Amino acid sequence: PFDHPLFILYSSGTTGQPKCIVHGAGGTLLQQTKELHLHGDVRDTDTLFYFTTCGWMMWNWLICGLHTGATLVLYDGNPAYPDTGRLFDLIDAEGITHFGTSAKFVQAVEKSGLRPKDSHDLGTLRTLFSTGSPLLHKSYDYLYQQVKPSLLVSSISGGTDIISCFALGSPMLPVYRGELQCLGLGMDVAVFDDNGQPLADSKGELVCRSPFPSCPVSFWNDPDGQRFHAAYFARFPGVWAHGDYAQLVPHDSHQGLIIHGRSDAVLNPGGVRIGTAEIYRQVETLPEIREAIVVGQQFDGD
Repeated sequence: PFDHPLFILYSSGTTGQPKCIVHGAGGTLLQQTKELHLHGDVRDTDTLFYFTTCGWMMWNWLICGLHTGATLVLYDGNPAYPDTGRLFDLIDAEGITHFGTSAKFVQAVEKSGLRPKDSHDLGTLRTLFSTGSPLLHKSYDYLYQQVKPSLLVSSISGGTDIISCFALGSPMLPVYRGELQCLGLGMDVAVFDDNGQPLADSKGELVCRSPFPSCPVSFWNDPDGQRFHAAYFARFPGVWAHGDYAQLVPHDSHQGLIIHGRSDAVLNPGGVRIGTAEIYRQVETLPEIREAIVVGQQFDGD
């Protein structure tokens, strides 16, 4: 059957309470093949790599790359041993064309002072995928200035909940720093205000208004579907609410997207809503700060 269980994934808790999510075979294959072939431009002559453990959905996304006919490269170990150039060594050694990592890894490499364009060949590399958290503006600058000027920097966002993406890249569109290039093909993505009205270019809740192939089959041990419904459909009836605080960015040829952080982690001092990614974006510009975490606290009822 199309919805025959393929993967059972546990969410980490960054998308609300941890969940045990059952994904179906047909929807997962359709969705991820679309993303790899069309958005990622992965071909049967390419070599695809994503630095991930088996516990992250990017492992499942990587393995689906077999359906494109591409060669996969797997890596087990510390990505910064003996230094932060280790994975760039791998690109040259294996002829990797599509390199996947996290925004935090890009920041770590930048802070280490590595300039891969000077220390490595990177002749085969065409695309760099980044996810896990919003890619900072200055990380875009670093990748184009210190890694490879002709690189397609493809920031992607979705999650374990949908085992795929709501917004991602395109080989046919320009890259704007701080933005995900475009919405996923066939995904009825919008940004709603608190009243469920669509916003053209303001910050709000990321939603999907129509069914999509990789919607989970169910939650494990949730026979009546109440927990599944409460997790995604309780806020806006019949509309998937993903829990991301986002903003559409209109361009002449397409719509880009900015992820400002999780909507359940938005700070609201004096009625001004601030996404956690907006804070990190500023804090990470200070060289004196090695690592940071944003924590909201209630003071005097505010």
